[in-house]
Amino acid sequence: MKVQKSSGSFKQIEKDIYQITLPQPFYLDNHIYLILDEKPLLIDSGYIESGIYLAKVLKDIGISLNKIKYIFYTHPHIDHISGGMLLRGYVDHIKTLGHYLLSTDIPNYMNYVHDWYKETARFLKISCKTKSESEKKINDFKMDWNSYLTNLQKQNPRKRPDEIIYIDIPLKENDIISTGKYNFKVIETPGHSKWHLSLAEENYKWFFSGDLIIGNIPAIYHNWDGNFNLFRNTLDKVLQYSNYNFFPAHGNAINNPKKEIRIVQKSLAIIEKSILRSLSIKPKNLREVSELLFSGKPENKEDNWFIALALIESILKSLTAKKLAKEIKNKYQLY
Repeated sequence: MKVQKSSGSFKQIEKDIYQITLPQPFYLDNHIYLILDEKPLLIDSGYIESGIYLAKVLKDIGISLNKIKYIFYTHPHIDHISGGMLLRGYVDHIKTLGHYLLSTDIPNYMNYVHDWYKETARFLKISCKTKSESEKKINDFKMDWNSYLTNLQKQNPRKRPDEIIYIDIPLKENDIISTGKYNFKVIETPGHSKWHLSLAEENYKWFFSGDLIIGNIPAIYHNWDGNFNLFRNTLDKVLQYSNYNFFPAHGNAINNPKKEIRIVQKSLAIIEKSILRSLSIKPKNLREVSELLFSGKPENKEDNWFIALALIESILKSLTAKKLAKEIKNKYQLY
């Protein structure tokens, strides 16, 4: 996967917080957060091929990688954790922090990301009506994926990322990460990923939300590591932090999180009702259900149309697990 030509940028968003924006080859640019305190903390580490940009931006801020004490992983998706897995080979004193089950639940990280690749390819296939269209999308994605693997193999074997996710400090709900002046409470926020964590600094009202609240609905891959019901429960849970400033991994900072959370909740409820209404007409496959929700040819309007398909499938899976929607099991046909 080829990273964009941008070399990254940063801005100071609070007294000791820097938002580092790094390019990546898919979705929106990634935000890494630097907490510049007695024990400097990075929140997430970006995509593996953006590592050189991260080091450069840190230098521009006035701190080297050697000074970073902690890297906190919000979740194990490739654009959040793979940069840190590479950095371990260069700066071995950095302590990594993340969900307490990450290392045991994901014994081999490359197998885990290959599962993401297979699920993404499946949705790319579904996203197009014609075979030629879907084959082109899948082939383009495969070329990018093979490029990423090739570049990975070019790394010095001693510096190559481990296939195991090493978590030096495993974290659970309400654990505290102290960087000196600041104390960050760990919040378990599963749904987008079952191992998703967020951080809350209660004295300063900062909330680092990873991919939980990003200004729209994040991807939920039911057959990979996402869960729609957990995501919905998490939205209810984080409403208690609605007086905080939210700093997401993608998109703009959110100073009215209650409004954003309510918009996401309302949107999900509308999508759910629309799905049930569409299924009452006749048997549907995933593509047909999605087309009823999004008029026209949505694949031509949105580069991440397959992410919407993943979300709709997750909702369908959730509905089929409920008594009131058992009848849709006979109407909905999985690809």
